[in-house]
Amino acid sequence: MKHKKEYLVLALVIIALSAYLFLRHEDRSGYSLPKLPPLPKAAIDRIEIAKGGRTLTLQRKDDRWVLPPEGYRADPEKVRQILDTLEGLALTALVSERRSYERYGLDEQGRIRVKAWAGDQLSRELEIGRVAPSFQHTFVKMGTMEGVYHAQGNFRGSFDLNLDEIRDKKVLAFSESEITQIEIKEKDRAVILSRQQPPVEVKTSGGGEGKKGEETRQRPAWKSKDGKEVKEERLKDLLFVLSRLKCSRYLYGRKKEEFTEPIYRLHLKGAKDYVFSIYSPEGVEGKEYPSTSSESDSPFYLSEGQAKRIMVPLKEILVKEKSHS
Repeated sequence: MKHKKEYLVLALVIIALSAYLFLRHEDRSGYSLPKLPPLPKAAIDRIEIAKGGRTLTLQRKDDRWVLPPEGYRADPEKVRQILDTLEGLALTALVSERRSYERYGLDEQGRIRVKAWAGDQLSRELEIGRVAPSFQHTFVKMGTMEGVYHAQGNFRGSFDLNLDEIRDKKVLAFSESEITQIEIKEKDRAVILSRQQPPVEVKTSGGGEGKKGEETRQRPAWKSKDGKEVKEERLKDLLFVLSRLKCSRYLYGRKKEEFTEPIYRLHLKGAKDYVFSIYSPEGVEGKEYPSTSSESDSPFYLSEGQAKRIMVPLKEILVKEKSHS
């Protein structure tokens, strides 16, 4: 009889515990996720990104984004990734209702605070933590709400940027076909190269009057001012590099006017004039080359590889004249 009572009590405890766990599970999975109001990226015109003691502000200006107060151009692709994330932000699960933020990278040291405005209205406010173990989600905290949520996507890296990382690194851009003249100065030597447009050749399809002519054009050739021929493949490669050039990083605390004696200088004439200068290398190992461009308000660094690809020696551009014995 005693054993039967013990079994009965044990069975009741098991039933009660099972019911508690079931109801707790039902309550856990039955929460409702906050509904985020729609935020079209076209409506966003100002974004603040804060981490630690650093705050970056992005401001839409006409059809581009700049970084006040200096007005530096922001990288269009990186801004696009930020806007896409803010527009498409989707919460998928409640991870924690407690204030144990450190484990999610949402403590004072780890979190990235983001605010986005549409006009005068603060339209999106969130804190971004670390990427979830699945690498498919990111831990976030929304506005003043205490809960930690899974947000769809791995996007912390799109916001974890410093000033130089978010700036547009493009320092020179043009269409290669527009360039008609290049002046190259290498130390104490200079050469001017011009694109020559050869005359049109007309060939007739047969003898006699009334025969239709066939027009053929030779491709433009480059020559130096004094008539020397040019190694066009080397020049083509140089124009290709310059036409879409991005610096490795910008130079802060110094102005373009401080740089006066370039070791290599290019003056290109096209739809407008482009002037590009490279100066003596700096750094412990001399691996960075200070440079300036007419298309950039700031001086910047080129990597050693970039600089050497641009500073083509004149002897490698001009065809060496054959000696006549």
